Amino acid sequence: EKVPPPSTLHTFKTTQALLSTVQSVMAKRRAPSSLVADLRAATKELSDVNLGSDVDGGSVPASRFLLGARSRVFKSMLLGPFSESDRRDISLPYETEVLESIVHYCATNEMQTFEYLSDEDEVRVVVGVVAASHFYELPALEGLARRHVCSVMEDRPPLACVVLEQTAPGGGEGTVGSMIAASSLSSKSAPSIDIEPDSTQVGRVALASSSGDCCGPANNLRR
Repeated sequence: EKVPPPSTLHTFKTTQALLSTVQSVMAKRRAPSSLVADLRAATKELSDVNLGSDVDGGSVPASRFLLGARSRVFKSMLLGPFSESDRRDISLPYETEVLESIVHYCATNEMQTFEYLSDEDEVRVVVGVVAASHFYELPALEGLARRHVCSVMEDRPPLACVVLEQTAPGGGEGTVGSMIAASSLSSKSAPSIDIEPDSTQVGRVALASSSGDCCGPANNLRR
């Protein structure tokens, strides 16, 4: 068997070492910071409160300190003079996925993705996130959720029907006390829906151009 000359072996080893170094650096850049990783772990391991859903009966473990540090409303509710400060289980008028998104954001500063949901269910959940983040005074999360909803409607216009359903009086998020935040989605995106007279399906949904931060730059969750 022919043995490569020493110069070739040296070049090969040098290249392998360089490649290994580059891969190591890239892996470190992709890894979450230790602070985010620790906060994410603490949310479950050191949880001292369960946020229960009045909508579907689910429950999300959370840290009072973490929620209170991110939201003045949670701080007053969970660490202040209110009765919730002494209770382990607290019921809130939002779906479990919405509560998960709130807790996830407080720990990571990012909006949770919902690839496992259907398009319609995803839009319903994110509209709920808009309403909940407005109520709990998390403006950055509210902005992320708003832009994501508008991005989804631009990519798949028929889903504007779901937004209208959720933001109409008596809709999915119309009874949770955050109607102003949720309903502004429909007014800012200004959908015009034509229903075919001989069909139960939406025939055409045209999104009128609008200004404002709702349909601003592409969000971080676009697939």
